[in-house]
Amino acid sequence: MQALVEEDNGPHGPVKDLHYFEVDIQETADGELVVLHDFDLLRAFPNTGPNIAAYQQLAQHGIKPPPTSVQVKDVTAAQLRTLHIAGRQGLHAPTLREFMAAFRAAGCRRPLIVEVKKVVTDSGRMLLLQLLKEHKPYADRLEIDHPGARNPHLGFLALIAFPHFYSKCFGEFGSRRWRQWSQLYAAEGIPVRCCFLESLSYCHGLPDSQEQAR
Repeated sequence: MQALVEEDNGPHGPVKDLHYFEVDIQETADGELVVLHDFDLLRAFPNTGPNIAAYQQLAQHGIKPPPTSVQVKDVTAAQLRTLHIAGRQGLHAPTLREFMAAFRAAGCRRPLIVEVKKVVTDSGRMLLLQLLKEHKPYADRLEIDHPGARNPHLGFLALIAFPHFYSKCFGEFGSRRWRQWSQLYAAEGIPVRCCFLESLSYCHGLPDSQEQAR
C-alpha cells in the first residue's frame, strides 16, 4: 500500500482508476477484526512452507488442519498471526486497526471503504464502530483538503456490505437490531451502503429520519 500511495501522491500521480481503497473484514474467535476476503483460510494461507508448521501447531489446539475447512471465525487473532499469506514468510493478515493506522501513516488521500463480511458479536460490532469513529477525523480532513477525490455516495469513509451479509451482521431491515445499529452509524455520520448499489443506504427508513446524507 505504501508504494501505491506514494505513486498516487507523487509528481506522476494520481494513479489512473484508483478511486478508493476497499478492505473486507471478518471477526475472529476472540472478537478481533481482521482484513481478509475469504471465510476459509486455505486459499490465502496454503498448507505449504512455513504454514505447514503453523497448521500443525493449530491442530494441537483442536483446530483440524487442511484439507479440513478452517475459517476465520474458528481461530483467534494470535493464531491467525502464525499463518503466512501465500506461504510467504512474515506476510500476515493485518487487523483493521493496523490497516487503518498504516493508511493514515502513508498519507493516503483516497476514500477508505470497509466491506463487512462476517461480524457476529455485539463487541465486534462496537469495535467496528469505534475504529470507524477513530478514522473519521482523518476522512473529514480529506473532505476539506482533497474534495475532488471524494466518492459521491460514500464520501471518504463508509461501511458497505452485500444485503445478505449485512442482515446477518446487523439484523434484517426494519428489525429492532437493525434500528439499533443503523441509528448508531447515522449518529456518527458514517454512510452504510449496499456494495453493488452505492446509492442504496441501509440506514434509509429510520423512524426519526436520522440518516445523515453525505
